[in-house]
Amino acid sequence: MRERLEQLIDDRRVKRVTNLVSRFLGVRKGVEKPGILTEIELRTGRHRQWVGGDWERKGKIQIDFLRQRGLMPHHRLLDVGCGVLRGGLHFMEYLDSGNYYGIEARKGHIEAGRWEIEQARLGHKNPHLLVNDAFEVERFGTTFDYAIAVSLFT
Repeated sequence: MRERLEQLIDDRRVKRVTNLVSRFLGVRKGVEKPGILTEIELRTGRHRQWVGGDWERKGKIQIDFLRQRGLMPHHRLLDVGCGVLRGGLHFMEYLDSGNYYGIEARKGHIEAGRWEIEQARLGHKNPHLLVNDAFEVERFGTTFDYAIAVSLFT
């Protein structure tokens, strides 16, 4: 899969930053990751437990990491394995409208992420979200300036 992503993304900066952030973020094993959550489960933040907690700080680490490496609001960002958008919300807030692209294998994660977008009132940023367990990023029909994959392989 990594080889496929490298073929699709030409920019060498992308290759350097992809998956580097994961060493700064802990991975919490053993937290059940069920399918679609109920409204009550969303409101209580169950999906935030899936990614190991410390939601705000670890999400901010991701945006800080890419900004330090040159990410600008006009760039298009691919977030591979975007999950429930812990980092995605920060990226959406920073990037120009329509420049955030998130791909995730689990529909329940994307649905939880959509709920987070609504709560954060970031719908106007027009994020592109795709559920695709083969990570076929070419389905977005565009190229990317940057990409990140946090804890995708762990």
